[in-house]
Amino acid sequence: MASILERLPQELFLMVADHLPTKDLASLRLTSRKLEQDLFNWFARHFFKKKQFMLSTRGLNALVGISHHPNLSTNLETVIIGLEQYGPSWPVLINNAQMQQYSQGWADQFSLVGAGLDREMLAEAFRNLPNMKVIAIRNYSTPGRHRDNSSWNSYGAPTATRETGVQLSTNSAWHGDSIEYTPKFSSRVFSMLLFAIADAGIKPPRIEVDLRTYSSGLGDVAFHIAPWGQAKVEPVLANLEALLLTVNFTPHPMHNVPQAPAPNTPVVGTSGVHLRRFLSRTNNLQHLRLNFQQRNHNEPSRDVLSWLGESTTGPDPNLLPSVTLPRLQRLDFGSLTVEPRLILRVLEKFAPTLRTVNLRRVTLRYTRLAFSDEDKPNVWRFFLSQVSAIVGLQLDSLDLGLLGQEDENGQRTFISFGEQGAKRKDTCRAIRKNAMIRLPEFIEEVHVEWPEIVVHSIDDSDENSDDDEDEDEEMGDDGDEEEEPEE
Repeated sequence: MASILERLPQELFLMVADHLPTKDLASLRLTSRKLEQDLFNWFARHFFKKKQFMLSTRGLNALVGISHHPNLSTNLETVIIGLEQYGPSWPVLINNAQMQQYSQGWADQFSLVGAGLDREMLAEAFRNLPNMKVIAIRNYSTPGRHRDNSSWNSYGAPTATRETGVQLSTNSAWHGDSIEYTPKFSSRVFSMLLFAIADAGIKPPRIEVDLRTYSSGLGDVAFHIAPWGQAKVEPVLANLEALLLTVNFTPHPMHNVPQAPAPNTPVVGTSGVHLRRFLSRTNNLQHLRLNFQQRNHNEPSRDVLSWLGESTTGPDPNLLPSVTLPRLQRLDFGSLTVEPRLILRVLEKFAPTLRTVNLRRVTLRYTRLAFSDEDKPNVWRFFLSQVSAIVGLQLDSLDLGLLGQEDENGQRTFISFGEQGAKRKDTCRAIRKNAMIRLPEFIEEVHVEWPEIVVHSIDDSDENSDDDEDEDEEMGDDGDEEEEPEE
């Protein structure tokens, strides 16, 4: 069999390999030295260009091993750190052996993270990966491993699940400490990762934090850089070209905000103070993404956007100056409820360089008084008309999805795209080329999905109450149609 495969043209041989499950591919590589040599470069590109690792001894040992491999290390371009973690108290397990495995796994991770060994191992790996371009944090497995009909998981996590019979948690709570309201695990990992990068002496152009579980977003404390470490981390931030963040600045339930600042105390703002200082060190950024996770607390996202849209001098000399970001070309905002003017001010500020805008799960707040001449206002049409009038803004691409609008009473309606009267409309729409030229035509396809009003006669309501109840049930709940967007 090996001799037949060895005589196949290289292109045909790689097509066969591309359709094999991973286990069969491993067996194929063992059939002969020549087939292994023919497959190796293809194998390395397919399986080692992007890898995700769990913060465990098993996971990080694998990463360090790859970094010391003369061929695999040159192929690895994206390193993703997963947030799988053990808890100090284990669930009901099937047998004693599994309980022991879980207890050992928790102790291993607690020691690794608590003693800072994860930082040391990551720094060791990073300094030996010459082509690494992206360092990321995720709390989910990526679908799309088609050859095995499965997902791409963090290295080390599937083995832990097999050994313990438990699907490890990926939520934001840090199980290494039982004290309530301790900093999130995601925040601790982000801070650690920055210093591991600095320890390695590298300057990756892109850092991503993609967290899809609500409340898992980075807290503001994740962006604090202690004075002792500033000189080490600042070169890393200064070199960043892309920074993609998921943040959650929900007010801490145990924080007591003073009624007024003490005399002569500088006022820096109420939300995202550490993020603001962090961004002030990233003047090389070309792409900034801020995905907020604020369901019931919108003030933090408003504070950050308000600051981002300010002039660099600021209205008050006591406030932290806003950022310039002179090279910013792409701006993404997601999962926030905010007044249109705050986004407009940000777009106006960065108009000279901005070429791409992406708004996902954004709800625009408005007052009925501001649209008093309209019974059913379309706030997004108004907003997009204002965007089209921004002087100097030359967008090539505009991507909108899962949008809404909300009045001062909390009544929320959702936005669809399509021709007027169309039976089916989309919840996402993008202009990929010449966005500013096509925007006026695009605005006409933006519609508000107002709820239908059912009017009953007096006779119907008095005599047919059962029918009314049935009809209400048939109408159902439209919901918010908030699907998880493709990022």
